[in-house]
Amino acid sequence: MFKKKLLIAMLLPLLLTGCWDVNEIDKILYIHALGIDYKDGEYLVYAQLTNIGALGLKGEGGSPGSQGTSPASVGIGRGETVDIAVFDFYKNIPQRLFWGHLSSVVFSEDALAQKNIVSSTLDVLNRYRETRYTIWITSTNAPVNELLRTFPAIISPMFTRLSDPLTSYEQSSFIKPKRFQEFLVEINEPAHTAIIPRFELIKDYWALKKESPAYRINGVNMYGKNGYKGSLIGEQVNGLRWVDEGERISVFLKKDNKVAASIIFRNAKTKITPKIEDGYITFTMEVEAKGIISELYQEVTESELNKLARESIVAELEETYHAALEKDTDIYRVTEKLYRKHPERWKKITHNGNVMPLRKESLKKVNVKAKIDASGKIKLEKT
Repeated sequence: MFKKKLLIAMLLPLLLTGCWDVNEIDKILYIHALGIDYKDGEYLVYAQLTNIGALGLKGEGGSPGSQGTSPASVGIGRGETVDIAVFDFYKNIPQRLFWGHLSSVVFSEDALAQKNIVSSTLDVLNRYRETRYTIWITSTNAPVNELLRTFPAIISPMFTRLSDPLTSYEQSSFIKPKRFQEFLVEINEPAHTAIIPRFELIKDYWALKKESPAYRINGVNMYGKNGYKGSLIGEQVNGLRWVDEGERISVFLKKDNKVAASIIFRNAKTKITPKIEDGYITFTMEVEAKGIISELYQEVTESELNKLARESIVAELEETYHAALEKDTDIYRVTEKLYRKHPERWKKITHNGNVMPLRKESLKKVNVKAKIDASGKIKLEKT
């Protein structure tokens, strides 16, 4: 009897479940960013793979990665479609690839200009169970492989403008970052124009002995119902930050063609009111913004500052609207507001989204209520 019980006790552990299909962390490759390009009739997929072993090491100038060890590697796959290019990339890697840490997708402007490449890429990502809707969508005019091989000199490549754009946006609100789920909505809604942050590559940005490039957002690429619309760069896109109601907007006010003051505006509010006149859509804009003085360069009164602020905001909004209109783009989504309230009227005036119903004269008026906090004598005096 005792032997029988002992035998049963010895066999019981064999019935316990174990981690038979577990994958060791050092035997998995983690994809951190994905680049999509198109050249010579071929889809190119670049995958930035994180080198887990190099993340804790420090190289020259305190940058991640020891000397000769890159914090990440970039591989490439080619094919007739995005999915074929991905599977071509699989052939070249020695270990299993995990997509759950994918943080961003970068489209080249050549890729955006192709008719089906954006929808094809999003379809692949949307169907795969490991990817998430929180991926950041970006674009670039630089070679995609070079952008993905560019890493910050002072922090981990896990925390960059590609993978964590909100941190820098909260400090300086220029172009609002774009999530995958938001981008999906925009390209599938008939009255939407998708605004994609645009990165540029800067060579020798960091003061290090070796070549140390960096990248930054310098504008947007626009993608609508009928495909790629083009880009707006630098000051052309400043008006968008007021419509996106940026958290922290910096403005340099000028008086007599010289900078008079640096103002920080927080949590701006913008209202757009469209209506139909003579077969076209017209609209007005109302902006409320409160700011504080960051630095004062000239002697100015409080009323002068408020006046300069109003003029500056109006000029930015008008410039961005007109620049986008030249590319047949409704960057402020005026028509979308009409579509939400009066879809039948929207269908009629836009021929179901196939005709741009805006003109240069459609922007009737911009009303700005700008209030700069200048309480205290010291804030209106040069220091």
